[in-house]
Amino acid sequence: MDQRVQARRLLDWSAISEMWRGRFISLLYALYAPLKWLGVEKLPGIRVLKQKSRQLLFSLLASDDAVLISVPGARLYVPASACNSYMRDFEAYTTHLLREAIKPGATVVDIGANIGYFSIIGAQKTGPHGKVYAFEPVPDNFRLLRKNVQLCDAVSVTCIQKAVADEGKSTTLFESNHPGQHSLLLQPYTKTGHTRTVECVTLDEYLGGQPVGVIKMDIEGYEYFALEGMRKTIANSKDCTLFTELHPRILRSIGIDPMEFLARLLSLGLDVQMIVEDNHSLQPITADVLRRAEADSEWYTNLLCVKKGSANESRNSV
Repeated sequence: MDQRVQARRLLDWSAISEMWRGRFISLLYALYAPLKWLGVEKLPGIRVLKQKSRQLLFSLLASDDAVLISVPGARLYVPASACNSYMRDFEAYTTHLLREAIKPGATVVDIGANIGYFSIIGAQKTGPHGKVYAFEPVPDNFRLLRKNVQLCDAVSVTCIQKAVADEGKSTTLFESNHPGQHSLLLQPYTKTGHTRTVECVTLDEYLGGQPVGVIKMDIEGYEYFALEGMRKTIANSKDCTLFTELHPRILRSIGIDPMEFLARLLSLGLDVQMIVEDNHSLQPITADVLRRAEADSEWYTNLLCVKKGSANESRNSV
């Protein structure tokens, strides 16, 4: 047998084996679900059992804390502790809207790129003549981001190991046990106590004011500040669509009323709608909606923000 053919078969088998590891880990998380339904998830004995079972499975199946999984249109390396989220139609409606918003040849910005899920989608949709800028300051996430960009041959993606903020500076990043919850703000749920210093840049500074088509931003509460550093970019972008997370509890924890965040989006000339994942719909977000939502400390939502007068505005109107 030709050695190259044999090598390809070995690589294919290795990839299949890696994806099955992800499935086993996802199954473990599915087995935890009844514990939450029964209200016993936080009992000391149950918490220890979950911790020990995760440690055992990760040591056997994910020695480097990353597993290869299949998502629509791609294969990606994800942290073992997060693979269940990605294997369950991760933010399915947000993903659909993002795909619809990206035009061939567009410039896409992924702020808080994490392991590159949305960056890879951006590369697929914008094509060979487009550009994707993926910002991710956390070293472990950045390692997987670059690995996934290489795996998917996403040559249009530029990976930048910096945070996006309201000014260029060095600042403290607060690390979380969850790979998607690191933040430049001290979060109510941050438990590790670990910190590191990261470099920040404004989007206006990095892009030099060039127009963009789509911005996706998920940076655990720091979106409010990062918006100030992209005013020029948004002003210069006629057909800009912004996807951003809104987490009222985090904003309240730093003394910011969530309505101030909405006001900042409106001041940038954006029409704002709430993305409802449960029923795949777009709904207005109002002060009354936020008041009711704040009764649930874990509530958050993604927002679809479309530049007024753009072609995307009429398509996404409700």
